[in-house]
Amino acid sequence: MGNRFLHFTFFIFAISFQGLAQTDDTIYEVAQTQTAPAYAGDELQFLSDVRSRFEAKHKNAPEIMDMAFVVEKDGSVSNVVANSFDKPFSAAQNKLLASISPKWKPAKSNGKTVRCSTFVSVPIVKELVSPDGFVSDQPHIDDNAYFWKELEQSPEFTGGIATFEKYILDNADIPDKSNFKGNMRVMFIVEKDGSTSDVKTSGNLGISMSQEIIKVIANSPKWTPGKRNGKNVRSHFICLLFFSEGNVRTEIQKS
Repeated sequence: MGNRFLHFTFFIFAISFQGLAQTDDTIYEVAQTQTAPAYAGDELQFLSDVRSRFEAKHKNAPEIMDMAFVVEKDGSVSNVVANSFDKPFSAAQNKLLASISPKWKPAKSNGKTVRCSTFVSVPIVKELVSPDGFVSDQPHIDDNAYFWKELEQSPEFTGGIATFEKYILDNADIPDKSNFKGNMRVMFIVEKDGSTSDVKTSGNLGISMSQEIIKVIANSPKWTPGKRNGKNVRSHFICLLFFSEGNVRTEIQKS
């Protein structure tokens, strides 16, 4: 009887220990952590650093447009899923990116270091070569999309920036909204008819939050489009969204 009870007790302990180990290996979203994973510099610096390492290892390496990955407890990177301009990276390319990625400062939850998923994205701006062979200094992502400084009239959300911020708060499913903090860079194109397209985000708020903001902006009411030479044109809109205790503040980047 004693041995049977001892065996049963050990069995329960083993199950409990196994459950604890699984909990320790949980992959958290950034919004679930008290301290988000951080890279020395910022997420754009991370992509720049990993791209230079990638190009040194991979002949004719594709451009990295965005990367989703897990920052492990020791700061290493795993579970990489990357995309280039026109297609996803192969499994072998993702594995190489994970192996060469610089380390991060890991996330923390309840005072303990945890695994955490994050996502970074950056627009790739190509130089243009003019017919006479000189490199143009005109920024360019799409032939018909113009940046802020190239416009006579910049695109504007109907009702202004305060209305845009209210639209984000009213329509985005933000976890624990009253206590949510963080920031995100958002980039999209305002089309000639005022609709939005090609929405991208970067920051350390996690894939779920990125997908939520992308969905909300993609479905936003019509904007007043940008103008160039008196005509409506496609235009880039780039901003930083700062979330804090149930509010959002927008900082437009006029580059």
